[in-house]
Amino acid sequence: MNTGKTHFKKGHIVTKGMRKKIGLSKMGNKNPQWKGGKQKTTYGYINLSVPNHPNASKRGVVRRHRLVMEKKIGRYLRPNEVVHHINGVPGDDRPENLYLFSNQGKHRLYEMNIMRTYFKWIRVEKFHI
Repeated sequence: MNTGKTHFKKGHIVTKGMRKKIGLSKMGNKNPQWKGGKQKTTYGYINLSVPNHPNASKRGVVRRHRLVMEKKIGRYLRPNEVVHHINGVPGDDRPENLYLFSNQGKHRLYEMNIMRTYFKWIRVEKFHI
């Protein structure tokens, strides 16, 4: 029979409401593993906890390079705008290393141009050896 209660420790019964309170009490800077709201993704981007930001994810997270670009241009970024790292290092969020594209299509064209130039250079070098 499911009463909505689970055994937390031997002899103690914890209800759903208590579990929720326990979970909320350990969120954010109250959690002993809190690292200042800063996380590095597997791709090398830095996520910051900014829950009140208009473009924050459901978890209240915004990528740091987007915040840096917003500060640089003096307004919030639109959801379709893309911030590009000029040197290709995702964790290098210096303002002079960031470039703003108005949409993903323009960013894609830029990336394809770079790749085309790179492969032309490789072909030329290959035949001049």
